[in-house]
Amino acid sequence: PLPQLMPEALRLCECLMGSEHLSDHDVDQESVHLARLVVWCRDEFLQRFAFNSQQKAEITRLLATMKSARDRSQALQQFQVLGQRTPDFIVSRFGKYIEGLLRWRKPADEEGGDGGEEGE
Repeated sequence: PLPQLMPEALRLCECLMGSEHLSDHDVDQESVHLARLVVWCRDEFLQRFAFNSQQKAEITRLLATMKSARDRSQALQQFQVLGQRTPDFIVSRFGKYIEGLLRWRKPADEEGGDGGEEGE
């Protein structure tokens, strides 16, 4: 039963990760493009390292902790694996990488206040 739910769960996460709290009147092409880029980057990342379904779910969960589609796509594009590593090691390192990004961005967000995210 669990493997049958996995594709549905991944599609649901795709929809949730792609949404950026846009209303029908507010849909801008950049947000749509970023959401699609996240899905493409995530799929490429998952295929490149041949993760199993549990590891794929963990990567998806880690990405969902990030605030925006831009953050998720940048994390996937900038994360590097040097040498031959096991998928478990890569998932663990990716988790630490995401935690570090969230910690680094949290003080920057607090300093910026309610200012827009357009700065960088």
